[in-house]
Amino acid sequence: MLLFKRLVTASFLFIFFVIVLFLGSSLVIGGIVGASAAREARATNSEEGYKIGRRAGEEVGRKYGAIMILGSAVGAMAGACGLSFTGVLPWCRRKPDELV
Repeated sequence: MLLFKRLVTASFLFIFFVIVLFLGSSLVIGGIVGASAAREARATNSEEGYKIGRRAGEEVGRKYGAIMILGSAVGAMAGACGLSFTGVLPWCRRKPDELV
């Protein structure tokens, strides 16, 4: 029963962590690339800078999207297994009578 609880917890945490890590890394990387592209193009107003930055962000997404999702999945797996199998969460801990 404990193994089942840990596997269910790990699967839910994995899905949550993949989403959070991928969206977070996409936002940060896209923002940095877009801002630097707009700066290099010497955009004169915010609308022009937005268009240049958006194009640069989409290019990075196409080029490195698979690497970002793979990195997010690896990090999410490590975090999910770490939280559910080490006993950090109360429902994933062994009871004192289960120690064999």
